[in-house]
Amino acid sequence: MNSKILNYILLGFLAVMIVAYVLPSNVMGIAQKASKFTDVEVTRELQTADLTVTDDVAITDDVTIGGELNALEGYTESTATTNTLTAAMSGETFYLSGATSTYILPATSSASGAAYKFVVDGAMTVNQTIVTNGGSNVIEGALIVAGAVVDCDAEDTITFVADGENIGDFVELRSDGDYWFIGASGALTSAKMTCSTST
Repeated sequence: MNSKILNYILLGFLAVMIVAYVLPSNVMGIAQKASKFTDVEVTRELQTADLTVTDDVAITDDVTIGGELNALEGYTESTATTNTLTAAMSGETFYLSGATSTYILPATSSASGAAYKFVVDGAMTVNQTIVTNGGSNVIEGALIVAGAVVDCDAEDTITFVADGENIGDFVELRSDGDYWFIGASGALTSAKMTCSTST
């Protein structure tokens, strides 16, 4: 075979091997040519102008974001009489209406860092309650109800009262592993969002 032809073949093969190695290891411009990837593992560096993620992401190292990070808030709309929440549901918003009655928070020992939001989004036919696991008196903080501060000291239940609910009434709860702390909250009508101890 002509030595020039053989050299061209070898150079072409070498070029293909370089491209095959460089692109997967650096994943340069991944969004420029493709519209969808499934189960992509990036082991070095990802450079892309726009990246849309529609499922769970596990990050095990540092992340640097130069532009905006926009995330859609997760939510669950439950219709069961009793809804047992888990730490894996952290970050979700629960919309309260109809006959749904009870949301049971996970035990604080297994929920450090967990946070939930509860929002009235329609008429309620029964009271909606948020209760601690096992009736532990670990809800702390204050509710804002009709512009007034309602102290919640060692409570186990927060109740949205059905005969005076207002669409948009809400409360946020988050755990440090020992307590459930009340974050932002608001109810329009006096005495229609309460905290109490049932045990």
